[in-house]
Amino acid sequence: MNIYEEIYQENMDMLMHSLAERTQLGKQKWEELRYYPVSFIQDDDSEEREAYISHMFEMETEFNGRRYFLELSETISLPSRKADVFGTITYETDEDERKYDFGTIVDFDGCEENPGGRNVIIELANSVIAVFGRTEAVEFGFSYARYYNQKDVKQKWKKDRLVRLGKKLMEEKQMEDFHRIVLEKEFREELLNEMI
Repeated sequence: MNIYEEIYQENMDMLMHSLAERTQLGKQKWEELRYYPVSFIQDDDSEEREAYISHMFEMETEFNGRRYFLELSETISLPSRKADVFGTITYETDEDERKYDFGTIVDFDGCEENPGGRNVIIELANSVIAVFGRTEAVEFGFSYARYYNQKDVKQKWKKDRLVRLGKKLMEEKQMEDFHRIVLEKEFREELLNEMI
């Protein structure tokens, strides 16, 4: 990474931290909230993962005179059970539209991508997901959603406890609990232990 890329990444990290902090303090207003509920995807084309469970958020805000569009996804890959939090911030400059992709791996074995320091991606995810709460965007998302959107889902996945837990959280409209099982090992294990 060259010096310009490093400076750009540092600026974007500061932006994400500012948005997260202002959101937590109730100073940042988010609009055009869209929620895509928990769903299971069998990924037959990938060599790295066979399937994943995910949900996604989209929202817009204005900060320092500039409009930002945020896409945020949380995913649990199978069979590894490792979680990712990733997304894109899109904004316009005087010259063109810019996109900044970000992501972090949540590894319960202590191998998080950003060890020892604050993780602005997790900060941002925690703060903006809290905005959604029980909003109309979440209710609307769940109103049409299906957990399995593909035909011929392999039986091994339908029997998997984590896949069944994802389905249960989707059916019970538990967006916040899915967010927590992405980030919190103990909470995930607690809910998995409740599965028959």
